[in-house]
Amino acid sequence: MARDYGEVFRELREAKNITLDDLDGGEVSPKQLARFENGQSDLSAKKLFRALKMINVSIEEFLVMAKDYADNTIEELFLKLAKNHYEANLPLLHSYLKKELSLTKKEKWRYLNVIMISISIHNWDKNFKIPNFNQKHVADYLLSLKIYGYYELVIFMFLADILNIDIMCMLVKKIIARKDLYCSISKNKQILIKALLNIAMVCIMKDHLKNAFNFLHEISLLLEEEFLHERNIFLYVQGFYCLKVGKRDEGFEKMMAAIGIWEQLGAKNIAKKHREFFFEQYYRKNDDE
Repeated sequence: MARDYGEVFRELREAKNITLDDLDGGEVSPKQLARFENGQSDLSAKKLFRALKMINVSIEEFLVMAKDYADNTIEELFLKLAKNHYEANLPLLHSYLKKELSLTKKEKWRYLNVIMISISIHNWDKNFKIPNFNQKHVADYLLSLKIYGYYELVIFMFLADILNIDIMCMLVKKIIARKDLYCSISKNKQILIKALLNIAMVCIMKDHLKNAFNFLHEISLLLEEEFLHERNIFLYVQGFYCLKVGKRDEGFEKMMAAIGIWEQLGAKNIAKKHREFFFEQYYRKNDDE
């Protein structure tokens, strides 16, 4: 349950050994802050942001405490799905799906969660059909957005495999045009990179190689050293691109190098799934030739 904002502010201020008198002369008066802390009045968003700046607390830190350290529902679901992406734990995925379907009766927006979970199930069970899936409805929703937050970027990432490739490419170009907005928040930037990697992979598989090349270039500009998992996926996708355009030796080297890194890190399920895909594509390419 969310806590009172004034109470949380006071706790943070006192934890930093800052008195109200210490804040005298700041952008929000000590009298206003005292009333806020005691629950006698609220602060506007503008004043709250200024008050947090005065005690050197980020908005994200404040909100985490205000939620009493409870997980963000969307992030929690995404992490669960990411964990199960390389494990065929279908009963667990179906239990997530059942829960979200029951919640859509009251909260319509949760249908997008249903789609995400369904896609995760479909990755392992190709006969599984997404309940009441309307591609046009989802595409229209994403195209109507002017700004993508964390949630929309996660949805976008999951939809790469099932939306029409031309619509996906259109959405990518729309998002890239405002990448500075998304990249100002580290976790949003990381999700954007994951989404672009998924879409680049789909473009390569469907022989949209020009788009794939452009998206790989955009990813190379976004990658940071600390995004280690994303950098390794990037290496793997680069290798797949090389394989598709006839640079077989370079493709083999890059993809096997990425698989080797996952193995060294003990990510056996990830390495296994990518190795199986690699040999399927490599020998298919040889058969085509």
